[in-house]
This record gives sequence, structure tokens and C-alpha cells, in this order.
Amino acid sequence: MTAHLPTYQFGAAAAATAVTEALAQAASLAGYAPSIHNTQPWRWRLAGDTLDLRLERSRVLAVTDPDDRLATLSCGAALNHAVVASAASSVDAEATRDAGDLSTPSSQWPRRRFCTNAATRRRRR
Repeated sequence: MTAHLPTYQFGAAAAATAVTEALAQAASLAGYAPSIHNTQPWRWRLAGDTLDLRLERSRVLAVTDPDDRLATLSCGAALNHAVVASAASSVDAEATRDAGDLSTPSSQWPRRRFCTNAATRRRRR
């Protein structure tokens, strides 16, 4: 029989965990956003205090959306839901657009970066 003891975090570690959990919850709640034919053509990637949103081209319907316009609008709706969810969790965050390296395959961009303001301030310095 194995006993699982609770772990406790204090200070910066607890704050970082709370932010990561809030961003994960924001990504989960963004799944309720409307999307073209309910395809949910987005993919979230959580890394610390940054949440990346990418267009998942394998979920784009080539016949009804040949230029990815409606899929991009669907991603915008998901991003808006994530912003609202983070605000409801009292996490101060902002969304920025990062087109990435245009020499990479088109499946890698466009990307939206959604991160806490502390992470944004670190990158701007």
C-alpha cells in the first residue's frame, strides 16, 4: 500500500503553479468557442506562463474553407474565450501575434501567443 502525501508549495513556486493552472483552464474553456462546422481547428501549447495557439491545418475543411479564413476566425474566437477565462481567474495576461519564421512550413504559423504580463515584461527587456 502506497500513501500519497500532499505537497505544499510556497512563494514563487506556488504563484507559478497557479498561473500555469489558470492558463491550462483558460485553454480548456476556450474549447467552448464556436468554430466552423465545430471543427475546433486550433491547437494549444502550454509552456510555463505562456500559452501558444496555432492553427491546426489538418482540421481545416478544404472544400468549405479553401483559404483558411473561417478557421482563422474560429481561432480568434478561441483566443477571445481564453482571454475572458484568464480574466475571470484574475490572471493578468495579454495576447500577441507572432507570425514566426516565414521559412518554416505553413503548418507552423500563424501563431498567437497568450502569456501573463510578467512573461511579456521579461521578453521586452
